Amino acid sequence: MTTPVPFFNRLGVRLAATIILLGFLAVPIVSEITRRALERLVLQQTEVQAATATIAIVDRVQDAVHSAEATVRYLAQDLEDRELLATDL
Repeated sequence: MTTPVPFFNRLGVRLAATIILLGFLAVPIVSEITRRALERLVLQQTEVQAATATIAIVDRVQDAVHSAEATVRYLAQDLEDRELLATDL
């Protein structure tokens, strides 16, 4: 006749307890890894947004410069054959 094995001495129970303990130990580690990854993503996203905003500003400045340049060319062509008088200034 075999003697009954106490509950916590069974192999399955020990394996389950080990897996549960390892899971509890892994949660803070995985959380920290996730937090650091999110920090990197947020930083990269901020850098991309800053670059995009800078590009938009440069495009608007270029548009303004092109518009002013076109106006100056138009005026130069219009005034090319005319004499400037004191009243024109």
